[in-house]
Amino acid sequence: MARVKGDGPTKLKVLAARLREADPKMRREMRRKMADAADPLVRKVRRSVMDMHSEKDQDYSFRSALAGTVYASVTNRRTGVSVDIISSGRRMPAGMQNLNADTDRARGWGHPVYADTSESRRDWTWVRQWGKPGWFEKPIIADHAEFKQAVQEAIDEVDRFLSD
Repeated sequence: MARVKGDGPTKLKVLAARLREADPKMRREMRRKMADAADPLVRKVRRSVMDMHSEKDQDYSFRSALAGTVYASVTNRRTGVSVDIISSGRRMPAGMQNLNADTDRARGWGHPVYADTSESRRDWTWVRQWGKPGWFEKPIIADHAEFKQAVQEAIDEVDRFLSD
């Protein structure tokens, strides 16, 4: 998970307090606007993993599964509104739950090749595989200014609506 924090936490706290007392439709609208602001980042992170080099994954099945783990989560809290961009290993197929993190590491990961479960693990043939370090955080960092601007516009719009 990567977080981009703005410089207006006090304003968000006040807005969150006002939203708690506002119509539930307005809270949903705020969450929708924040999710809309995060959507371009989610698409760029997914595109980043789809662009990862792979000699074996010619049908894009692994990269598609990995891209499917990326989503945005918007939460209204007492302290403000939280927007998280997440890559959840729980969305990967069984036995692959750690690969979203492993593909983002420079050291890669090791796995057995055609392991014979009747043998000891140390007798298996192990190989090292690499993903694309930074596939998750680099697109977020590169576009954080646009994201902050979109979030600020959403905050200002909701603030104007609540002030009327």
